[in-house]
Amino acid sequence: MILLKKFLVNFLIFIFIFKINSQDIKYFRSNINGLALVEIKNSDITIKANTETSYVNFGILPRSMLLSCNVKFVNVTEDAKAGFLFGIKEDPLKSYPVFMDFKNNRLLYNGFLENFNIESDIRNQQKFNFETGREYKMNLVVEDEVVVLYMDDKKALSNRIYNAVGTKWGIFACGTEVEFSNVAVYFSKNQD
Repeated sequence: MILLKKFLVNFLIFIFIFKINSQDIKYFRSNINGLALVEIKNSDITIKANTETSYVNFGILPRSMLLSCNVKFVNVTEDAKAGFLFGIKEDPLKSYPVFMDFKNNRLLYNGFLENFNIESDIRNQQKFNFETGREYKMNLVVEDEVVVLYMDDKKALSNRIYNAVGTKWGIFACGTEVEFSNVAVYFSKNQD
């Protein structure tokens, strides 16, 4: 929480706000292993990936940024997972996920994703109890190679991901319908 507050205080001087909007967002949807439906309306993103995996690419990750949103698991299967992919070069199957594992009630960082074996190289995890239909407040802070996921102002999962900044990143879901609502991305105009 201290890192988040420090980040916000430092950034309030040079904030540029990008609100996700279906008319001006530069994203693309990619289905990793099947057909999934992605709906974007104003600052809300819903991914319906009940039996498949899909992600929304947000472009190149800046050196410093804050993503703030609410997240809710709507329809879940046994293997429901959703979160962020970092370090995407060409293939999203080869990236670094930071995600919510609904079944096992935990937040995870996987050291490297290979062929979407999502638990192939777990480097960091925190217990967190998820409930279907409950909305959680989520903040994602990136400062250089440090990526911190805050859930409901109760838990933080901090990771060092060297290949994140300067590569593509986005959100993903598999085995669930998940809603990311009131999505706002804040970043400094000075990204030297």
